[in-house]
Amino acid sequence: DGAAALANSAATAAVAFIQQNTTPAGSGQSTVQLKVTGPATAPAAPTSPRPALNVGIAILLGLLAGIALAVARDVLDNRVKDPAQLGKLAEAPLMGAVVEDPKTERHPIAARAGGRSMRAENYRQLRANLQFANVDEHPRVIAVTSSIPGEGKTTVAINLATTLAEAGFTVCLVDADLRRPNIARTLGLISPVGLTSVLIHELELADAIQHAGSGLYVLASGPTPPNPSEVLASSYVRGVIRSLLDRVDYVVLDTAPLLPVSDGAEVAALADGTLLVGRYGETTEPQVRRAVQTMRSVGGRLVGVILNRVPVRRGRGEYSYGYDGPDAAGPGHADAVPRRRRGGAVTVGPEAVDPASVTGAIVGK
Repeated sequence: DGAAALANSAATAAVAFIQQNTTPAGSGQSTVQLKVTGPATAPAAPTSPRPALNVGIAILLGLLAGIALAVARDVLDNRVKDPAQLGKLAEAPLMGAVVEDPKTERHPIAARAGGRSMRAENYRQLRANLQFANVDEHPRVIAVTSSIPGEGKTTVAINLATTLAEAGFTVCLVDADLRRPNIARTLGLISPVGLTSVLIHELELADAIQHAGSGLYVLASGPTPPNPSEVLASSYVRGVIRSLLDRVDYVVLDTAPLLPVSDGAEVAALADGTLLVGRYGETTEPQVRRAVQTMRSVGGRLVGVILNRVPVRRGRGEYSYGYDGPDAAGPGHADAVPRRRRGGAVTVGPEAVDPASVTGAIVGK
């Protein structure tokens, strides 16, 4: 109120002063006509701050900023989150996807953790896809690798070998990751002897192979060499693989990731085909492209890709199936997959190979 009174008083005084000074001498009327059009009045409410308006503007700006960030994140996020996306990036067939399973660490072999599990069925699908991917040039030596560490290549290699053995094939799983070998520890086998023991003529091949289950044999990494890349590039490794092929139907090679070191590329060049493993939400598009380029630069053949640790979306999509009924790998399931033997013939039934001639003196658990 005081401010309004002061404003009205100042306006009245200003009008009087101007009219007085603009009135000519001898004239009683000013040449300028001034008047107050409206008196100043005190506002009923403060003009600032205005909480309701300010909160509304803040909410609107926050929503716009959130939408902008979400769009930018979606556009800039180059992590692989779709199996088809992985296949497209690698320009290779998609061999399947393996769901995330909290039991993986405690039970790395899916078929032994529970035959009805979704993870076990994923590996059986991988086995089937690999067997029928290329009938004319069927790979018997399969390398399993990834772009970077931590994508689950070793687990995939173990389960691929296990499911092949589950179908009646004889399989030798070789730990060719000489820098970070994990197969012997994961399967509870003897680790000090293995591939490098054979290469330095410390043991015969038959003595270094360990029995890990029905139709499944393991050649661990053995002592860690100071020069893994040179060891894997030697002709002796090729000789070991050829000797293994004389004993088993399949050789599965777990090898180092392609990007950090050259070991993985060396092993990929030895194999009939390589399976590239990617991890959902971790592997990026540039990593996949670089890994494929690295492998193909040494003449490696990429037979397919698999996306690992895909979250389960129950109730919708391709991972909504339940496995609460009879075991999907029940009687007759293994025999449903045709067996490919040396020379291109297809048979069904157990391999006519004497296990004693393969396992040698060292037998694991």
